[in-house]
Amino acid sequence: MPWLPAHQAHAIERVSVTFQFAEPVPSKAWQALLNRASVDLPLQGFNVSLDEMEFNFPQASNFPGVPQMNAFVFGPDGLVPQGQPQTGVGGKTFRRVSGDSVQEEISLLRTRFIYATTLYDRWAGCKKRIANVLGLYLSAVLSSVDISLIKLEYWDRFVSEESGSNAVFAQLFRQDSKHVPEFIFDMHELWHTHVGYFLHTHDVAKRLINVNLDAIDLEERDATNPSIRLQRRSVGIYTMVQDTVRQDAPPSDIDATMVALDGMHAILKDVLADVISEEAARLISLDAKAQS
Repeated sequence: MPWLPAHQAHAIERVSVTFQFAEPVPSKAWQALLNRASVDLPLQGFNVSLDEMEFNFPQASNFPGVPQMNAFVFGPDGLVPQGQPQTGVGGKTFRRVSGDSVQEEISLLRTRFIYATTLYDRWAGCKKRIANVLGLYLSAVLSSVDISLIKLEYWDRFVSEESGSNAVFAQLFRQDSKHVPEFIFDMHELWHTHVGYFLHTHDVAKRLINVNLDAIDLEERDATNPSIRLQRRSVGIYTMVQDTVRQDAPPSDIDATMVALDGMHAILKDVLADVISEEAARLISLDAKAQS
């Protein structure tokens, strides 16, 4: 196979999960949660923390007889805020860093929680890790706010053994895929595609699927002669499913959110199986029917 996955057993470079809330977490509960996370997460290996700033711009007037004032106006450099924004700490981002590499990241914001990792092995292990590091905080806020949106994202990569324009995309992608435009099979230069659409489903209010493909050249040194620089054609595959939750049936606890993620993971496996060739799928043991 002239295309190789980013890792020996899989092609995944990064995974991210987002839980967005219908309204901001109440201030008192929010401060208690941040204080607890600042103690607990360093004990789980998150050795860097950053404050996330919150910006609140002046709102338009709603009083009778007072002229309507916009919070933004157009200026020479684009949108310009009117008045001075109020700022404050809107949350914290915790990172597990090794050398120059960010291996895991958790962002706890009043309106959403985000978990991302580059240490993906299999879905079962990833889901367990999400529950372990976010479960306590999700449980704490779900007593006062509802989840309004859940998003699951994957970044996969394959690298050609051929240099630059010699790469053959028909060996990596399915030519009958509904997610892969036909023009890329005749391309010898770099390219990008974006596909997005909504799926009809009764499970959630709205489900969005997004598939981005990016062909770029990676530069590497020759293994036998480091003075020689080689270029390899590489393809990044971004897949995303985003569920807008039904207002009458939001996930009520961490178990319900994990069930929702299982379903979203299965959808993205089906999407990836439609994108890449059968030979590429075998390299990463992709079986759309298996939970892995």
